Amino acid sequence: MLLLRSPSLVSTNIYTFISLIFIIGIPLATVDTCSKTPSCQLFLYILPMLTILNCLSLYISSNTWLEATSYVPFVFLILSFCSLLICIILSSSILTLYKNRLMLCYLVYNCISIIVVIAIIVLVSITYLLGTIFCQKRKNQMTLDQQQEICYTNEIIDVNQLVVRYNDTDDAFICMCKLPGRKTRRDVRNLSTDLTYIQNTYNIDIIVTLNEEKDLSFMNTNYEQFDFNIYVNSIKSRNIQHIYHSIRDKFIAKSMRNYINFIFKIVKYIHDGKRILVHCMGGAGRTGTVVVCIQLVLEHLSKPQQQSLFSRIIHYPCCYLFINQCNVCKIIYRTRQIRKQTIHNPFQIFFIHEFYARLQSKKYMQKTLIQTTVDNGDSLVLDTDEL
Repeated sequence: MLLLRSPSLVSTNIYTFISLIFIIGIPLATVDTCSKTPSCQLFLYILPMLTILNCLSLYISSNTWLEATSYVPFVFLILSFCSLLICIILSSSILTLYKNRLMLCYLVYNCISIIVVIAIIVLVSITYLLGTIFCQKRKNQMTLDQQQEICYTNEIIDVNQLVVRYNDTDDAFICMCKLPGRKTRRDVRNLSTDLTYIQNTYNIDIIVTLNEEKDLSFMNTNYEQFDFNIYVNSIKSRNIQHIYHSIRDKFIAKSMRNYINFIFKIVKYIHDGKRILVHCMGGAGRTGTVVVCIQLVLEHLSKPQQQSLFSRIIHYPCCYLFINQCNVCKIIYRTRQIRKQTIHNPFQIFFIHEFYARLQSKKYMQKTLIQTTVDNGDSLVLDTDEL
């Protein structure tokens, strides 16, 4: 059951349970002391309603932030912040009139809660805005004429290969790199040279692109002289298959269900013996997220493991301390050993934990894969019996 597997949902359930204890305990503990003050009684009526509103907002936000493609989860997160803020003000007002230990504990509890909510809001806002900032930055790169006046970077593109054993006998070859042929002020590369090196050195069969189309369109940056098809055709002209899944820079996939089917599609090709190369702009965040999820699926299909109780609770940023207790942390650590700069964004790490929770839910996975088949009219990527 996903409700008991998802770290965000489990954390919300624990928070709701503790909040309910306060809702029940505070009126009982303060009924005698506050009975003489009408304003205090009013506050005691409002506090439970605000607490329930806060819990509902957090639950809706944690239940929809991976499935909704709108701002609904973020709006409910703001609503949770507002309800917590009012709870803190009312609790402080009651404490100025009557000293009560339970009310003091409730005030401290809400203060800690609002700090966590603010941290989440700031994290989401920063990661989202960073994608916008980097996108705007690429609009102001060199034009084609400026590029022709300087030499291309002579350094060989940095490609890191990860070899993963699955089914006890088969190996998956997964490579990671930055965008081949990318053009920035400090790194002006030749697309043809990079693709030739990748194909000849690593015998790549499939290239997985995670960039948004506008990332590639701004790379030149003469809008009329470059579009996404130029990059795709350069890959296909070398008999390399191309898979495209757009993910915002510094961010996560818009839909977990679509992302799961995308990962299973790659895993199907790996089972067919294909060598995969995954890249985004810098070959770090989005690339690392996809590679970690691929490893989780390969391991789950070959050697299914029960999700530990520890992995069902959010434990970032202490991932390095729990490699043996959390399978996700172990695979993230393994990926960083191959490509050191990859997967450090906490928002993307949270996303991987949620991906793993859904991977462990057979009912969710069957529903996700079958639903996609009905919508697109395509065959399933993998038989659901393998789950």
